[in-house]
Amino acid sequence: GTIVSKMGYNRHTFKSIFHSSYYVGGLQICLAWDIQGSAHIQLLIGHLQLNDLVGQYLLHTGTLLYLLIGFHKPILTYDIKTTKNLAPGCWIRNTWEYLSSIAATAETQIFHLTPARENDIAIMEIAAEGYSKDILSS
Repeated sequence: GTIVSKMGYNRHTFKSIFHSSYYVGGLQICLAWDIQGSAHIQLLIGHLQLNDLVGQYLLHTGTLLYLLIGFHKPILTYDIKTTKNLAPGCWIRNTWEYLSSIAATAETQIFHLTPARENDIAIMEIAAEGYSKDILSS
């Protein structure tokens, strides 16, 4: 608004100046994506630690997402680019997308099933490596 225009910025100012850190001369204004993503992570961790009703819902949603994708490692440790077409849209998927966008992972034991035998593999992991994303879309 008016404060920014009085500072000499206008609609032609590069957005990177607004979102860059103070260290490089920017205004350090956070993107909504970063605010939402960090809030998702805080809520996820908080509710899972409390094990309240919302935490139970997140646990069930995460387990369902894990089973739908068909991988054997915790889902939040994978880069979402390889599995995006397999994952239905949900709150945990949005959190997972944010984690992938900042090159971070979240390891929890709750969204994870241990293979029954040694050297077991998940068929969907092999399929994701071997096929293009177009073939894997649902």
